[in-house]
Amino acid sequence: MSMTLNYRIGTVSFADFQSFLSEVDKEFVPPILSRIDINAYYEKLSKYATLIECYDKEKLVGISASYDNNYETKHAFVTFIAVLKKYRGNNIAGSLLAKLEEHAKASGMKIVGIDTNNEVAKACYIKNGYKLKEQHLIKECNLIRYYLEKEL
Repeated sequence: MSMTLNYRIGTVSFADFQSFLSEVDKEFVPPILSRIDINAYYEKLSKYATLIECYDKEKLVGISASYDNNYETKHAFVTFIAVLKKYRGNNIAGSLLAKLEEHAKASGMKIVGIDTNNEVAKACYIKNGYKLKEQHLIKECNLIRYYLEKEL
């Protein structure tokens, strides 16, 4: 697959965001769109989070959203990160993490945290320097929830 990847900060349109979420929705447990009001979520992320997007030409193929504005604790938090299935294996998630970490550090953050219940995602975060800090069973879903952190 020939790719022309480029990364942007905070440029994603609602239409692209909605289309992207509908493509990755079922890969989240439970699915994201069943848990959120997409309009309110997009508005909240656009206003308070740092959105970093990866495009292949003009197609949105990966996105991260992180809050790097807790100046008391100096902890940033990745609230969302995903890459379209057919683009995985190209270090897009690793590049999104590196870019959000760079932005968080420039904003004065000292640590970045992330939660996941996805084993593949957990392995990706560990590969990118995150350390497992906590894990607990979510009985309703019979899933293990992991919390990882990385010092900046």
